[in-house]
Amino acid sequence: MNIKFLESGLTAGHPRFGRNAQRVSTDPSILNPERDPALDFLKGFLVLGMIAYHAGVSFIPDTHIRSLLLNGLLDFVSGSWALVCGLIITTHYRSRFQVEAHDVSKRLWVRAAKLILLFSVLNLLVIMLGVRQASQLFDLTTLAKVFVYGDGRLTSFGILLGIGYVILLGPWFLSFRTAGVAASIIAIVSEEVLVRMGHAVPGNLWIVFCGLAGMTIGATIWPRFVRAVRVNSLQRWMTTGMVLSAATAYYVVSIGWNLNRSDMPIYLWGVASIVAAFYLSYGWFSSMPTVRTWLQLLGRYSLISYLLQMALIRLAFGAQSSFAVVLSYGWIFLIVVLVVGLTIALLDKEIRKSMILEKSYRLVFG
Repeated sequence: MNIKFLESGLTAGHPRFGRNAQRVSTDPSILNPERDPALDFLKGFLVLGMIAYHAGVSFIPDTHIRSLLLNGLLDFVSGSWALVCGLIITTHYRSRFQVEAHDVSKRLWVRAAKLILLFSVLNLLVIMLGVRQASQLFDLTTLAKVFVYGDGRLTSFGILLGIGYVILLGPWFLSFRTAGVAASIIAIVSEEVLVRMGHAVPGNLWIVFCGLAGMTIGATIWPRFVRAVRVNSLQRWMTTGMVLSAATAYYVVSIGWNLNRSDMPIYLWGVASIVAAFYLSYGWFSSMPTVRTWLQLLGRYSLISYLLQMALIRLAFGAQSSFAVVLSYGWIFLIVVLVVGLTIALLDKEIRKSMILEKSYRLVFG
């Protein structure tokens, strides 16, 4: 979910890369020449989808249009973050895990702990600001509902907690790849059976299922997909056609039959195809380098983008309630995108100039 969502290094194209080349061999956690720019670009698109979704929740009346936007067109957004997280774990860390399993495991566990801690601190802050009530906050039953079940009615920023759990499972999946793939498939099929029997799936478990699906795709399908995209134009166009057909079929099925994210196999099919389509579109934007670079920047700092857009939308919603005015969804979306984009650009500029700011950023978000 951020520039250091799972890996905290500078890209090979970063201005410091050349003059800090010596640091690459001595501290791989500082520089990361292996970043896939198309993945950052993909996450940039997900940031835009995330802003569109959250703005829609607050500023679109409860109408058919809102249902179509949130439960249809943008329903893939939440699951996409968890799926991409799992995807990065099994594509980026696999080869490194084979030679330094302990260090990779420690790195993933520390990052998971940071996300869980960030989730906890943010929710305490929300309560201190009076946005949520503090009644029975530290009751064991309530804590179990939050940290085990994942009750979204009691907390905010729940995706951070779920993705933290996904990252905790990363070393296990990397250690037992074949068993992990089998267990993930069995878990997803079992979830579908339980849903058909009328059981509700806990929110945290739902996010973990999406993350396990991403790990499975990264361990099986994704390397072949990337090779097909890069080999030659014929395979690239054939792959593009298949991905777009899969995404279109998903929307036809999900909207036409009024299915939702609880139908896990169909939902994951849609999320995977849409994520693949965004990944492929990186090449389509080669003639628009400014837009492509801007989206990559949003993707690299996607955790900060997430937190900032939540704050901005909340402030706008509070202003609407306080001043009894009706704010347009379109304008709110545009303003939030512009403010987030400008803030991220300024932050990146300052991080490039200040080693202290860079280290502070890595300490908190890396």
